[in-house]
Amino acid sequence: MLFFLVIAALAPLGAQVSNAEKPVLVVGDFKALGGVSENETTSLRSLVLSYVDSYRFFRIVDSDARDLVLREQSFSQSPASTPEDSSPPGGLLHGDFLMTGSIGRVQDRYILTVEITRVSSADSHRFSESYDSLNRVMLQCRDFVRSFMESIAPSAQPQSVLPDKVQPDSRSSGSAFRSQVNVEDVAGIWQGDRGLSTVRLYLDGRGTAGLPGAVMKLRVESSGDTVSIIQDQPNIPEFYMSSLIGYGLAKTIAKDARPMRWIFRLTEDGSTLAGRKETTAVEVRDNKIEKLDNGYSRDSTWTRLR
Repeated sequence: MLFFLVIAALAPLGAQVSNAEKPVLVVGDFKALGGVSENETTSLRSLVLSYVDSYRFFRIVDSDARDLVLREQSFSQSPASTPEDSSPPGGLLHGDFLMTGSIGRVQDRYILTVEITRVSSADSHRFSESYDSLNRVMLQCRDFVRSFMESIAPSAQPQSVLPDKVQPDSRSSGSAFRSQVNVEDVAGIWQGDRGLSTVRLYLDGRGTAGLPGAVMKLRVESSGDTVSIIQDQPNIPEFYMSSLIGYGLAKTIAKDARPMRWIFRLTEDGSTLAGRKETTAVEVRDNKIEKLDNGYSRDSTWTRLR
C-alpha cells in the first residue's frame, strides 16, 4: 500500500543562525533495494530531506556530490595533509557531513536506513527502522527523522511556519510578520513550494500557479494579517498527475478533491509568505483509491522572486 500526499511538503521559515555558521550536509544517493522502485525512493529521499531541513541545523547541499565528499574525506585523513591542506583542491565545496540512505523490502517488511558520516573523522551513524508497508514509511518518516536528529543534534528543534505558532511578542512588535496585509502587498512573482513552480499574483486579485502538467488559476483575498490564495477553477486531472499517479487515478481525485487553498502571513520585509496549505491526502492500494481525505493541511512557504 502506497500513500500519496497530493503536492505535500514541509517548507519551514529560515533560522536565526546564518548559513555560513552551519555545518554543511551533502545529501548523496538513496538506493532503491528489492521491492521498491526508483520513483518511490526519489520521493522518500525528498521527504527525508525536507524534514531534516526543517531543523535548520545544517546548510544542505542537495546534489550528486557523494564521490566528491568521499574524496575529501580520504584527503583530510591522509598522513601527509597539513592545516594548509585542509581545503579541498581547486576550491571545491567541503562537506562537513554526508547523508546517504536506502529503502528496500525484506519479506513483508520495508527497511528504511539513513547513514550520516562526519567527513573529517569518518565517524558514521546508521539509523534504521522497519515498517509493514510503504504507506507506513511515508506516514512515519517525520518521526524517523526526529529520532536521528535528536541523536546527532540534541539541541536542534524543527521550525514551524503555522501562523498560530507565531509568538505573541512577534505579532505586537511587528518583527516577524505584518499586522495588516492587502492584496496589493503580495502582487508579484513567487517561487512556490513542492509541486508548484512559478506563482504570479496580480494587483486585481487574480493569479496563476505553474504545476508540472498544467497552469492553475488563482484568486487572492486578504483579511487582517492573513492572505488567502485560492484555486479559482474546477479541478482537472493534470493537477494531480505525477510519476506515481496516472491519468485514471488523477481523474478520480480531481472529481472528489476540494479546491486547494493557501493561508499565509507576510513577513515584514515582504520576501516570504508563510502559513499552511489546505489540500487533499490520498491513500492508494493496488492502483485503487482506498481513502481520500479532504481535511488534510500542511505547512507551506513561498519565496518572492520579484
